[in-house]
Amino acid sequence: MLDAFGEELEAYRGHALNFHSYVLTPVLQRQLQGVPDCYAPAIYTALLEASDEVTISNTTSFYLAIDPTDPIYIQSYRRNIVYVCEARWHLAILMGKNMVGNREIYAEFIDNHDYIMKALRKAVEGVDVDENICPPLSQMEVEALVFEGIDKPFEAELGLVVCAPDPFERMY
Repeated sequence: MLDAFGEELEAYRGHALNFHSYVLTPVLQRQLQGVPDCYAPAIYTALLEASDEVTISNTTSFYLAIDPTDPIYIQSYRRNIVYVCEARWHLAILMGKNMVGNREIYAEFIDNHDYIMKALRKAVEGVDVDENICPPLSQMEVEALVFEGIDKPFEAELGLVVCAPDPFERMY
């Protein structure tokens, strides 16, 4: 997919503000709407939401009803990185905090992901969640970002949290 995006980007000759990727826009759209991109049954179910069958109409509505490149969604995309284990792991690689092939560190990312999701599930049980508001990072999310060494890109979000945990003390 990244190769296809690279080819698309290199071939584009228009103004940067007019660029919309045919390759990445569907992925952004699914991420924005909370649909796991790597699990086809979840995509199928999301497309079924408005009717009993997947049609061109409800598929078009799903993918084109909102512009996933609108800057108002940046905070949501940034927050979604916290909930995608592979994205956090890759970010750590890009930041030089991790090496490809280190199974022990990858296992820690998986464990952290499980802890984040368990804490998130517990936090929202019985709570009405406003989908238009991105809440501050939870203690578990802060701990994972600090422990994984990828807290720097999340400085804005971390600045909204009252305190950060000691990166050498795991609280779970």
